[in-house]
Amino acid sequence: MATSNIWQQFKALIPEGVRIVAMVTANNGNGTSQVTLRDGAVITVKNESISAGQKVFIKDGEVKHGKIMKPRTLQAPQTDIECS
Repeated sequence: MATSNIWQQFKALIPEGVRIVAMVTANNGNGTSQVTLRDGAVITVKNESISAGQKVFIKDGEVKHGKIMKPRTLQAPQTDIECS
């Protein structure tokens, strides 16, 4: 049965927990990986499904999402303009 409490409906829209972006630096071979956070801190997290060098989301001490895709860069032609 759906709740009629507007606050509970709002809370249901927000994902729980904090997701942290990190770079996988090593798979430890025991079900854990070593990752480097954006501030330079190094932590050990559960899951070694992503290879080293990939950015991932960490949630509750575990790799929760696969690698973060890099946006494609626009390859625009270079134009030189001379002003006199």
